[in-house]
Amino acid sequence: MTKRIILTALLVCLVFGTAMAQRARDHIAQGREHMQAQRFEEAITSFQAALQLEPRNKEVPSLLLQAQERRVEQLYNNAQALQRQGNLAEAVEQYNLALKTAPSGYNTRAIERSRQEAQTALDRHNLTTRRITEPLTDNDFEYIQNRQGKITITRYLEKGRVGIRDIIVPAQIQGIDVTEIGESAFARGSYQVSDFRFTFIPRGGEVFESVTIPPTITIIGQFAFLGREIKTLNLHDNITTIGSGAFAENKIAAVALPANLRTINAIAFCNNQITTVIIPSGVTAIGSAAFARNSLTEITIPDNVTRINAGAFARNRINKITFSNSGKLTTLENTAFANNQMTSLVLPEGLTEIITDGGKELGDMYRLSSLAEVNREGGAFDSNPLVYLKIPSTIRRGGRIANRVPIVEWEKPIAGMVFLGNAEVLKIGADVNLNIETSFNNFYNSQGKKAGIYIKRGTIWSLGTQEDFDAILAERTK
Repeated sequence: MTKRIILTALLVCLVFGTAMAQRARDHIAQGREHMQAQRFEEAITSFQAALQLEPRNKEVPSLLLQAQERRVEQLYNNAQALQRQGNLAEAVEQYNLALKTAPSGYNTRAIERSRQEAQTALDRHNLTTRRITEPLTDNDFEYIQNRQGKITITRYLEKGRVGIRDIIVPAQIQGIDVTEIGESAFARGSYQVSDFRFTFIPRGGEVFESVTIPPTITIIGQFAFLGREIKTLNLHDNITTIGSGAFAENKIAAVALPANLRTINAIAFCNNQITTVIIPSGVTAIGSAAFARNSLTEITIPDNVTRINAGAFARNRINKITFSNSGKLTTLENTAFANNQMTSLVLPEGLTEIITDGGKELGDMYRLSSLAEVNREGGAFDSNPLVYLKIPSTIRRGGRIANRVPIVEWEKPIAGMVFLGNAEVLKIGADVNLNIETSFNNFYNSQGKKAGIYIKRGTIWSLGTQEDFDAILAERTK
């Protein structure tokens, strides 16, 4: 009886062992199929199942190792492709799976290095795109009490405030009104002199999506928000002063200037993306390069502006300027509207001087002549495709206005202010002492230096009529 029980047990074990071995072989076969189809994750599962069924099988461990290594390579290649495409979160996930899958002894240094690079890039991306809306507090600033007993913010402290992109400047600190933003208080860089050039040098720090100034503030100091890449700027009408370079080197597309603003200082909005701006009626002067390097297409100069300094609107896309008829604009400086797209220009009566040595409020930038917008030898309207230029009779002195203008109307020309040597049609007054070119001088003198319309056809000058003048002007400006 005992022998029979033993034999039965042995038979059961044999049958069971045979079944287990067969199941193990089935898993091995499935694993091989998965390997051939490059389904390495499924292959790993099959080989692990086979190893559990047949722990002493000498073939399965090597097959499992091969599947694991191939799966690691697959995950690493997937992660690399995702990282190149900018899918950083998915790339990090694939790198983590590769590290988890890697068998003992596998060299994972390349995977770990790539994963760290992807994670760092992902963290940076998350920080620069995250919009934090919590308000700034007193502890976010350095500040002083100014002469009026109010607060001037002198420095924005970024430490611990990573991710804040919508800046709302507080109206009060310690219960006292904030009335001024000090020099470079929020700046993300500076202008530096290097290699005899005045250059913007950015530094580390958050970029701002928007900035909102509270109504308590009346003064914004020079370079206050320099280089923050601001896109949206919310000002208010209580602001009376915007310092030099206060919003330069940003990405502002449109700005509503405060109604109480009196002076727009040098490079205040230089190098932005401004397409439209309305100059407030109270402004009396526009500083050098104030709106240089933007995307303006039209500009209206209000009644009270008396002076437009060097390069103020240089390097835009301006094709139309509307001057006031108030007669208050008396002074234009060199390159004020240079490098734009104007074809026809009528300067206002009352303008008395064009200055070629302007831009002095720029200090070192002026001294080094490093801003192309403030070329001391440039004409106020140089590098425009001007066809027609009318210069007022009130001009008394100054330097060059423009270069290469074919049609010029000027009752009392002053030598040197425009390259009249390129003129083809001149409408000028009597008894003018000009030295344009010999052929014109001889003809003008032969006509008794009388007022009239002088037209150059080929190399020959002749008198024309108003109808001739209008027809040529219409043809050239259409």
